[in-house]
Amino acid sequence: MNRLLRTLTPVTLVVCTGCFPLQLPYTNHVRGIVVDTQTNQPVSGARLHYQDFPDRVVASGTDGHFDFPPIRRWVFWPLLGIMDQFHHLQLIVEAEGYEAGRVEYQYSGGATDETIALRRR
Repeated sequence: MNRLLRTLTPVTLVVCTGCFPLQLPYTNHVRGIVVDTQTNQPVSGARLHYQDFPDRVVASGTDGHFDFPPIRRWVFWPLLGIMDQFHHLQLIVEAEGYEAGRVEYQYSGGATDETIALRRR
């Protein structure tokens, strides 16, 4: 029965809506390093999250490096037409003793390498 439902559900969605469900990356794959603006030294334990996804947090390591894989979302892809994937995202970077940093992204589907500098309070 479960197997039948897993097969029929996507087929029913396509037939009824003219779309089919796909799980696509919603954010870029972002990796890089968080550094202090004055000393250019790595900031360990910095917390990074997207404004739209505050529960998805990645922390920088002791060397300041981080690796934030893409966040995926279910979408209904139209059978005809083009789906707009050009949304803007804001990555928020916070660390104890530093002002929060913000980096703006436009979704590109690729990976980006970043050096994010934080200013001490």
